[in-house]
Amino acid sequence: MLFDVEFAVIVLSLLLQLSAAFFSYSIYLRHRNYMPWLAITIALILMTFRRMFSLFISIDAFSEFGMEISFLDRVVVPLISSSVFFYAFWSIKQEFDSAAAAADKSAGKIKRLSRI
Repeated sequence: MLFDVEFAVIVLSLLLQLSAAFFSYSIYLRHRNYMPWLAITIALILMTFRRMFSLFISIDAFSEFGMEISFLDRVVVPLISSSVFFYAFWSIKQEFDSAAAAADKSAGKIKRLSRI
């Protein structure tokens, strides 16, 4: 029974992660010059691969590669996806910071013009 629940949760998680990657990619397509959305899409796809590795481990598929799949699942994919997420969110934060600075500068100009 537990195996069936675990399998269902992993499959549901796979579907949700693929949906999130699809939506992220559709946002990237609308803003082609904005690379953080492509990075988020790549990281979400990597997370989907990680979930697939978990599925392989839980159903004991590719048992001869169990150690390699486990290493990918626990070390390699999380490190790469975390690095890609870090880049994406750091880039987005830089955009927000520059937008906030531009808004502050504009507000200062408006105040000066309203005094005249």
